Amino acid sequence: MTNETGDEKVLSLKTAEQNRDASIELVEQARYALDIVCRDLDHALYDNDDFYDAVKKLATSGPKAKIRILIQDSNKAVKQGHRLVELARKLSSFIKIRIHGKRFKEFNEAWLIVDAKAWIRRPHADKYIAEVNYSAARQLRDITKDFDNMWNEANDDPNLRRLSL
Repeated sequence: MTNETGDEKVLSLKTAEQNRDASIELVEQARYALDIVCRDLDHALYDNDDFYDAVKKLATSGPKAKIRILIQDSNKAVKQGHRLVELARKLSSFIKIRIHGKRFKEFNEAWLIVDAKAWIRRPHADKYIAEVNYSAARQLRDITKDFDNMWNEANDDPNLRRLSL
């Protein structure tokens, strides 16, 4: 269902498939930045060839490319061999994954923000009911500040580092 309010185009999402497809679409359109907040790098959304290819293309698009991913727990992603973890290890100058700091450990939303102008927001990270807004630059000013605050308080996770043998 599509809503149009002013210059905003909002689409409601209800399933993992809809979320996955919208995530791929937004990242494919990204020019320089991708920020993700989620619990554990949801495999249904972010561990597929199309999403991987879109993130890789963005990461290798130029020196200004910046991908930041905040998660609560890396164990599942590391144990199951998540594609984004491997890509972040290979392209560590452009893709950073961090673990939430103490103040945000209980944060239970999921966001995917592209170029500080479009986003997907799931108000409950464990559910797939979401909104995608393709023209949310005004709204994202505050959201981007919130993401930056979470990012600045986040920690590097040794589980996500590349192992050199």
